[in-house]
Amino acid sequence: MVRTLHEIAGCLGVLFMFLVVLPGTVGAAVNISAGVDRTELALEESLTYTLQITGDVKSLPDPVLPRLDDFDVYSSGSSQSFNWINGQVSSSVSINYILVPKKTGALTIGSATLTIDGQTYRTAPITITVTDPTPSAPPTPQDKTPAPAGEAPGRDQHRLYVEASLQQDTVYVNQSATLVFRFYRGERLHASPEYRPPALTDFWKEDLPPNKKDYQTIKGVRYDVTEIRTALFPISAGEKTIEPFTLTAMVPDESQRSRRDPFGMFNDDMFSMFRQGKPLTLTTKPLKLVVLPLPSRGRPPEFSGLVGTFDITVNYDRTTVAVNEPITAKVTISGQGNIKSITEPSVTAPDDFRLYNAGSEENISKTGYRVSGSKIFEEVFVPRRAGTYELPGFTLTYFDPNAKQYVSRHTPPVSVTVTPGEGEFSIPPRAAGTEELGYLAKDIRFLKDLDGSPLRSGSASSHVLLCALQVISLLGFGIVVIARRRRDRLETDVAYRRSRSARKSALARLAKARKHAAAADAPGFYAAVAETLADYFGDRFNRSGKGLTRVDISTAFAEVGIDSGMSEEFIAILDRCDQARFAPGSNAAESLIEECRRTEHFLDRLDKTWQKKTV
Repeated sequence: MVRTLHEIAGCLGVLFMFLVVLPGTVGAAVNISAGVDRTELALEESLTYTLQITGDVKSLPDPVLPRLDDFDVYSSGSSQSFNWINGQVSSSVSINYILVPKKTGALTIGSATLTIDGQTYRTAPITITVTDPTPSAPPTPQDKTPAPAGEAPGRDQHRLYVEASLQQDTVYVNQSATLVFRFYRGERLHASPEYRPPALTDFWKEDLPPNKKDYQTIKGVRYDVTEIRTALFPISAGEKTIEPFTLTAMVPDESQRSRRDPFGMFNDDMFSMFRQGKPLTLTTKPLKLVVLPLPSRGRPPEFSGLVGTFDITVNYDRTTVAVNEPITAKVTISGQGNIKSITEPSVTAPDDFRLYNAGSEENISKTGYRVSGSKIFEEVFVPRRAGTYELPGFTLTYFDPNAKQYVSRHTPPVSVTVTPGEGEFSIPPRAAGTEELGYLAKDIRFLKDLDGSPLRSGSASSHVLLCALQVISLLGFGIVVIARRRRDRLETDVAYRRSRSARKSALARLAKARKHAAAADAPGFYAAVAETLADYFGDRFNRSGKGLTRVDISTAFAEVGIDSGMSEEFIAILDRCDQARFAPGSNAAESLIEECRRTEHFLDRLDKTWQKKTV
């Protein structure tokens, strides 16, 4: 009896180890690296700085860039992909930036950092060499008299001007309008001027590097002209006011020279280093932009708000597969317009196929001071049954502002052949068979004598103990089987895994937003909140959460039975984020923290509603 109890205890110990170890995961192996496309360049040229992050984790947090005080920094697109190899999930993210150096010499790009589970990963520093630009003859002077927006009041007149203009005065919602700021400098300054653009809260914006340098002669004075361009994509219709740009320059103080400089008769620049400067603030005039609403007549139901000129192509990796093996369709949408607003193209999978998004890649080009590029989606079809099928084509719908009409483009359908067989890619988890059950349960067969007669005991308490141990053992075995099935499903069912982790991932991202709130960093806070909601939506519906429109959100919520009040509140939070994310960080930390609490409370209510509607 004692030996029997020891064996039962050993069996329970083994089952406990299965229970604890089986669902566990190996520590995530993460790698972050940085690179540049060139290490030598001239001043005013640009280089591409790329961060590459890979790891066997379901989601990767945003890296922290190093201090880049010696550069002007511009975003240049990103890409993300997921891979499943032998049941292991790995993510890969590439983030591109355009860097324009501000000075010559050996400049160092410091280490970018990434923190996961309390461990910090760093990239190696990169040193680049910046030389003086190749001398070239200035362009033929042109006599131009700009509006004297930068003239100082009173008797002190300085050879400094600023002006702002729009290359288009009327556009549609989400159509690009180019905003141009110019600074004319006809004298030396005591320090680099301080440039403050307006808060463009009604627009998505894209900087258009590099800043253009030019020369102009105005009334006999040669001016150095710096031109800064920005692409604006209005998010709503109406007449929009673009507030003034301001620029503060440190100019020589003429009153000090007249009192203290006994050599004022000599060249002004000869002794300018001994004089103190005074600030002079230059201001442009406000601008008006008329934003037309997109026409409702002829609007296709699948239209998602994309404006510009685009094309769509698709490439399938293969057309003959076995059951449960994937067919990957690489869908490329390219053209001119707001690349970030491109959403997944619409397609309906046949009944015998499962469809999910396996990642996207975004490439933005700003050549010629125009925003263009491409976005690539990887859509995976997984067949469930053998046979010959026709996968439908993908549909892209956008509004062409030049033709003033909606355009729908379609890719042709493709015929695929599915052969019988079970692949390694996505086999549905199965319960243990009779043989497996017999093998796993063989250690409890000793509860009967070899001749099959019941084991006799000297007391009722022994019978109770044995029965209890049997029940516990069977419960443990059942839990192990359930845990294994759940783990298998998490590894093979992308939609299930994303949905299960949606709330946990959202809370983790809100923690990042809370740090921005505590630091009174309003732009960073609202950007983090918008990212949290977009990623939560994407995880729940197994799709990309980027570039969401009101129609996308309302339709998706209605499909699962969530009332319109919830979707309107979801949209309202995103609208607040869009309006505030590009505004200066003037919000107090207390108000941002309160906004974070409201968002967290809303996500809790939304998650509970989701659970009730999808059970």
